[in-house]
Amino acid sequence: MEIPAVIQEWIRAEPVCVMRPFHVKNPIKKNLGSLMAFYYRGASSLMETMVNTVPDTTIYRIGKIFGSTGRTKSAIASSLGENPILIVIFTVWLLLAGFFLVLIGLHFVCRLLYSRKSMQLSDQRMLWATLSFGLCFVTSLIGLTFYSTSLSRIREGIEDFPLQLNRTTSDFSGFILYLNETINCQHENEYEDLLKEINKVLNEIHGKVQEIKSMMKVYELQKIFDEFVPVLNQTLDARRYVKVFSEEDYIEFFEAPLAELEKRLITCRNYIYDLFWRGLIIGGKLDQGLRELDQDKQKAFEAIIEYKNAFSDAVAFFNESTIRVHEEIARVVSRKNCTRISDILGYTIYFPIILMILTTAGLAVIIGSWKFYLADIFGSGNFYKTNERFESLKSNHDILVRMAASALAGAGYVAMIIGALLCVIVAFCFVMAFVAMLVCMGFFLDDDLRLFNAVPNLQYRAKFGTQEIKYSLYYTFYKCKNGYQFFDATNGYRLMAATELEKKFQQSRRKDLALQLQKYHMTPGFIEQALLRFSDLANWRKEFEARREPWPVRFMRFRRDWESLSARDFFWTILQDIEPIPQLVSKSKNTLEQIANTIAKKEFRDDQGKSLQKSVSTMYSSLMEAFSNIFKAVGELSPQCEHIMRIWFVLGGYVCDWISAPAQGLWVASMICVLASSATYHAFFNLARFLYEHTESAQEAYQREKLYLAKLDFVHRKMLKQDVPGSAPGSASASPEAATVSAVTQSEQPSAQKSGHDAGKTEKKSDFLRDLKEMLMRLKKNKN
Repeated sequence: MEIPAVIQEWIRAEPVCVMRPFHVKNPIKKNLGSLMAFYYRGASSLMETMVNTVPDTTIYRIGKIFGSTGRTKSAIASSLGENPILIVIFTVWLLLAGFFLVLIGLHFVCRLLYSRKSMQLSDQRMLWATLSFGLCFVTSLIGLTFYSTSLSRIREGIEDFPLQLNRTTSDFSGFILYLNETINCQHENEYEDLLKEINKVLNEIHGKVQEIKSMMKVYELQKIFDEFVPVLNQTLDARRYVKVFSEEDYIEFFEAPLAELEKRLITCRNYIYDLFWRGLIIGGKLDQGLRELDQDKQKAFEAIIEYKNAFSDAVAFFNESTIRVHEEIARVVSRKNCTRISDILGYTIYFPIILMILTTAGLAVIIGSWKFYLADIFGSGNFYKTNERFESLKSNHDILVRMAASALAGAGYVAMIIGALLCVIVAFCFVMAFVAMLVCMGFFLDDDLRLFNAVPNLQYRAKFGTQEIKYSLYYTFYKCKNGYQFFDATNGYRLMAATELEKKFQQSRRKDLALQLQKYHMTPGFIEQALLRFSDLANWRKEFEARREPWPVRFMRFRRDWESLSARDFFWTILQDIEPIPQLVSKSKNTLEQIANTIAKKEFRDDQGKSLQKSVSTMYSSLMEAFSNIFKAVGELSPQCEHIMRIWFVLGGYVCDWISAPAQGLWVASMICVLASSATYHAFFNLARFLYEHTESAQEAYQREKLYLAKLDFVHRKMLKQDVPGSAPGSASASPEAATVSAVTQSEQPSAQKSGHDAGKTEKKSDFLRDLKEMLMRLKKNKN
């Protein structure tokens, strides 16, 4: 069965690298109800305003905490010192704590010095004291509720924080795994196609270079040069042998031709050597260029692998640095450190509880005081039916009131001490809330993520050829938060390393094949001069061979036959030595003519150089296209940063909602408790002073009544013994009772005027005349 063409095309098509769907896990805890959320939102907005005023130096110093937790205290202290608002708030609360302590001493001294000073009694004081205690009770209840809820939420958040960190780390690792699969897939798709293309271009370049080298005739010139060497050496030996002859004619006959032969051989040899050496050097440089192109090919493929590794390293660095940040956060917000802080805060909750108990006790005391106070106001003396009962109940009433007043005064001092301690707690909670909000905003909420930039060891440098690539977790998250793709956020445009590739090919162009070819400066004039010298050498050989014709005539005058014979042999030996010269000249001329017709022409070199440069450019373009395909594919297949930010915001939501926001609530709740303590101690002191003054006033009134009744009793007994002078018999005034009333009235009138002010104070409690009449009526009934 034949496979359809569409299916065949689909099979031959490159596989598409698609990332699998990725799902972010939800946080392990949900937010609280709307009421507490509204309270935390309001408390957090105040701290957010202060955190926004923090300078970058403070952010940088606090970021160092994540590198060394041992510097936490010094970093926080230095940060507070750099920010005027923070140091003012912290200092004010500490000064308030000291002010409370000083106020305790001043109040105690004032009580000792002015304890006898009277106070104008008023019914409204009891009402205001009741309202103050009611307000203190409500404020303490609100502060205690917010304090306990925030502390419980912080403890719960810290306890489950490692679980949330593990979940976030797992999400990041899963995301990185999926991204690496995309990178590996795209790399495998592009690698094979690029390898085929580059190998094809390099084979073309190799063929052209070999063709150019063959035109330089380096091998042929080397063979000619090697053939010239023995001829020249034999010529040199012949010149040395000429000096053996004793006859001057022999020497004159051989010396000049051999010297001329040596000169022409050396000249031709130099031409051959110059052409050979230049061809050898240029050929070597062309070979070097080919090797460099091969190296560039290897570098290109290594660059692709290196790019893939670099991007994988960037992704791995992103994963590792994110985990490192998680570990640093976990170390700063460790169970040990946070348990210690939560334990300290757990002890501090007793202060609002004690304040609440004191407020409740104050309300109970003031409710009991209202009973006696109202009885004194509305009883009008009927509350005490007999003199003995009056004595007993009045004494018990005074003792209870004085005990309650003393207890209230002591409770006021306790409330002041608690207020001082709460001021210290407010300062401590303020620092804790400031750091918690700084972490929340600096890592998660702030658009600039300034705290990320301050955390050390969150940068990584990788080598991509000679180019150094810098990764930064801060810039990754910053760009992701501002809508970039993950490829751009991880500095992907730097990973393209176009600068690095351009640098590599610029180095290749400095050793460019076309440029090296242009260095073959063999002009046609140089070749013509070489050809002329070889023609001269061939002509000299003919001239030297012709010298053997006059030999019989010349040698007849030599006296020694053996010398004559030796000269003849030497001459024939020279002829045999220079016999290869015509062949060498012919080879040399042929080679030089071929060089002159090809490589020696500048136009020919230009054409060949352009062809080589075109092939190199094709190779360069193929590399850049392959890189562009890889970058484009990775850029398109790389997911948006929304996955990263969703993972990060899940952790940020947990940290801000379960640690930072409750810390703000704890700070504000502490301030509410301080306000409650201020109102509480003031109400305690006012009520205690009022009860003291009320008891003293009632006691003075009671003593005056007792003294007055004693006077009445004395006058009554005296009037029983004698009549009142000037009284008419039978008149109503003549009775002892009337006389007593009249006498007492007249005798007490001045004193009554003197004590009018005091009597005015107690007129609601007793009417002495009415009591006197009642007593006299009882005496009259007893007498009858």
